[in-house]
Amino acid sequence: MPIYETLYILHPELSAARVKEVVAGMQKTLEESQAKMLWVEEWGLRNLAYDIQKQKQGYYVRFEYDSPPQAVRDLERVLRLSEDALRFLSVARSAPSEGRDPKSQSPKPAEPAVSVAPAEAEAVAAEPAAPAEAEVVAA
Repeated sequence: MPIYETLYILHPELSAARVKEVVAGMQKTLEESQAKMLWVEEWGLRNLAYDIQKQKQGYYVRFEYDSPPQAVRDLERVLRLSEDALRFLSVARSAPSEGRDPKSQSPKPAEPAVSVAPAEAEAVAAEPAAPAEAEVVAA
């Protein structure tokens, strides 16, 4: 089955209990359609880039799930009919998100690409930069 990601924005004036209710309802909708939840992220209340229905903020929630295409249509139908949802977007993915452990429900810490000892870092920072070579133009 393909992997899908849905990000939706809930009305900012919802209580915390109502937000949990809506998220649980959306998960239940997917599970009833034979979807397997891979990841659930609640990003919380954030400012919107532009006003949506005269709202300047929204409560962001992101689902990542493995499901048949009909499950996505069912979820989008429920979101479209819900008065609590301001906007939503669903996309198909070729693979699950990288850098995340779906079982832990929290992002893995990013590992540094190159580790440099503190003494080496100071030595590199103290070296003067090489002058840029001038371009020679024939007249």
